[in-house]
Amino acid sequence: MPGRPHGWVTAAALVLGSAMPLAAGPVGTAEVLPGGYVAVLDIRDETYCGAASLPGARCLPAEWILDGGQGVPIGFHALRWLFGTVGLSGVETLLVYGGGGGPEDAWAVAGLALLAGQSEVLVWTGSETQADGGESRSFSREAVYTAAMRVEMMAVADAAPRTLRRRLADFARAGGTVDFAPGT
Repeated sequence: MPGRPHGWVTAAALVLGSAMPLAAGPVGTAEVLPGGYVAVLDIRDETYCGAASLPGARCLPAEWILDGGQGVPIGFHALRWLFGTVGLSGVETLLVYGGGGGPEDAWAVAGLALLAGQSEVLVWTGSETQADGGESRSFSREAVYTAAMRVEMMAVADAAPRTLRRRLADFARAGGTVDFAPGT
């Protein structure tokens, strides 16, 4: 369809139910593929994603997002470029699929995507039923990520008690703001 990134699935034909928003947090959950235009991001290792994933999934391992080589998430500029390599522009609903092995990482990626400006973000909580393998990212951008960042949900702190990965996951579940402290 015009204006929709290559490889993403329009899940309207696959609707078995709808997404269930969390009561307190800005990120919802889904046990079935929601209707409408949904981009599925599989954050498992590329080997697993490439072998079997949700329909229309794009592979982008959590470690590429959550560990920029220093044990902390990559910067927003790099994140928004990386999202463009899997066809995200920020206007679609993003469904983060972490499989059974990394639910905390799925919440952290979802929180980071929301801060980066993604219009709606869901975390997959459904069964491990999978389809054909996911598609790898491009080496160049397929789309330009243009969504406005949510800076009002970010704060600068002198220190933070938990890792940034944990703070992002907590934010995705409960809302509020995410403290960004030096070295985290």
